[in-house]
Amino acid sequence: MNNNIFDIQRFGKLINRQWFDASSLKTRNIFPFVLIPVLYLLFNAWKGYPSIAAYDRAETLSILLIVFIVFAPFMYYYNYNHQKKGITDAMLPASSLEKYLVMQLTGIIFAPLLMLVTFGGTDALLSLLFPKVMGGYAVVELVKPFDYNWEQMVITFTAYQSILFCNLWFRKNKPVKTFGVFIAFSIIISVIGVSLFKIFIVDAPYMEMNNNFTINGEGSSLMIRPGDHPAVVITQIFRIFIDVIMPIGLTIGSYFMLKTKRY
Repeated sequence: MNNNIFDIQRFGKLINRQWFDASSLKTRNIFPFVLIPVLYLLFNAWKGYPSIAAYDRAETLSILLIVFIVFAPFMYYYNYNHQKKGITDAMLPASSLEKYLVMQLTGIIFAPLLMLVTFGGTDALLSLLFPKVMGGYAVVELVKPFDYNWEQMVITFTAYQSILFCNLWFRKNKPVKTFGVFIAFSIIISVIGVSLFKIFIVDAPYMEMNNNFTINGEGSSLMIRPGDHPAVVITQIFRIFIDVIMPIGLTIGSYFMLKTKRY
């Protein structure tokens, strides 16, 4: 008896179609980025610089990875809920859960891995051919440090879930409407934050303001401890909302958006 919710063979076929089908744009639209290391080399030769630091190339690769993760829903599933162009995807013999999991894996694994292979592979090839100009490897330089900014990674994940949700929510003018949502959300969060600081800090003259406190969102704990300064408490609440509540809510919301909407 076939499982209508999740079937591993059906899921594998869906991944194969979404990622490796020759007619799919999911691989072709990344190939122009293969030229970036080549442009680095040509620009360097034109300017007469002796070499290009692997660290600088790794920085470029890092930025591209974030861009491809965050905007993967637009690049790969922009027409998914289009009334005409999305019919093919809507009619695929797969459950909503399987389609949703492929969407998640495409942005979190496939898109960045493809960037690593294309950009990193070209960079490695040029490093082998021109070791004096392009010393080292961008991929190696990228993965060398172990002190990753986990807060930034969580924010990137949250941004990806936000784009995925908006991509399933809107049917037309998705980038414009999504940008509008981000602007509105930023304004609301800013107003709430300023109001809280004003209420609990500025308007509390009786409070001792010489307490030592640290607001550090880079990998620090999300715990709120008794006796914490109000500024720390407010900051931690915002971090909990951004790092925990938002990604979980958007992840669940995207699934039900995909499952309940009919196109």
